[in-house]
Amino acid sequence: MAYGRDAQAEEILKEALAKDVNRTSIWVKLLEIYANRKDLKTFESTVIDLQTLTGGQGEDWEKAVALGLQLDPTNALYGGTVSSDPSNLTSRRLRFALYFCTINRNSLKLIDSL
Repeated sequence: MAYGRDAQAEEILKEALAKDVNRTSIWVKLLEIYANRKDLKTFESTVIDLQTLTGGQGEDWEKAVALGLQLDPTNALYGGTVSSDPSNLTSRRLRFALYFCTINRNSLKLIDSL
């Protein structure tokens, strides 16, 4: 993305997702923006949404995992190697809890839509 244009691109992509949340290629483009910004928190929450959507399978999921490994190589969500550093352990526990909260939130949305 051109310098200073990523915020505009992010908004356009979010608008496109609002119209069709199932377009996984849009999720990947958003992940590219967050990876370029080195925005770990937003990247991870977005990748968890993509994982829920794809079931952790497919070409776009593989792209997301590759980006995630570049950005955060110790994150087990992307298949990264686990560190014995205690601060990393706490971070991984929080990510794990966030992951399950996201799954439960998405499951509740699905149940509400039935």
